[in-house]
Amino acid sequence: MYDPETGMIFANRAYRYAITGSKGDDTTISEMGVVNGIWGGQVPGGGEIGVTRFIGLFEKLGVEIRQVIGQYENGLEETLTLRNTGDQPVKLEKIEIGFCADLDERSDWRLCAIPFKVQLDGSRHDYPVRALADGLFKNAVFEDSTRKFMPPLNEGGSLRSEAWAWGTGDAG
Repeated sequence: MYDPETGMIFANRAYRYAITGSKGDDTTISEMGVVNGIWGGQVPGGGEIGVTRFIGLFEKLGVEIRQVIGQYENGLEETLTLRNTGDQPVKLEKIEIGFCADLDERSDWRLCAIPFKVQLDGSRHDYPVRALADGLFKNAVFEDSTRKFMPPLNEGGSLRSEAWAWGTGDAG
């Protein structure tokens, strides 16, 4: 992913599609990559410069992914939809979908959560590249044992946010 205005390369590795989950007998299945992937474009409308669409399937779990990336003058917006195509419930344990970058080439960059940079526990979702490379990050975890429908959070080694700012601090 390249911004010609600033000359910044935000992502220079393959886009990652990976999920882990179970269905039926609760055997954990990890899938990296999708099958039957179809890319398509769309004529801009509603303020976009361009729109890219992708549809693919995590075959073993029977989970379809639909992805829409809208390019705007000042950024992009990505929408992901996951749909169970089978007749058994699927329990997703981990979702790793996103743009990837070589951290060695970005020593002065940082990753910052949007809109909640400060988490519920007071920690800051603002990480220099060295912290990311060394695994020095965590999610604030909220658990309410009075609510039986809340599954336990299992997110070691992962981060979550509605969106992220990725850049040098003065651009990105």
